[in-house]
Amino acid sequence: MHDDRSLVEARLKRVLEERIRPAVYPESAPLEVAVWHAPDEPVPVAEGLAGTPEPIEVP
Repeated sequence: MHDDRSLVEARLKRVLEERIRPAVYPESAPLEVAVWHAPDEPVPVAEGLAGTPEPIEVP
């Protein structure tokens, strides 16, 4: 059987560098979240758009 270890490691390194590392976001950004509690469902579109969202804290 052939020893393809160096070939496999090179492919893994390429995938890591080209696909995985660029997809990782190490920095985070603050996010503001607000919620509007619907009185009942379904809610007419006009009522939903006119609702006032209240800020909430996310743990």
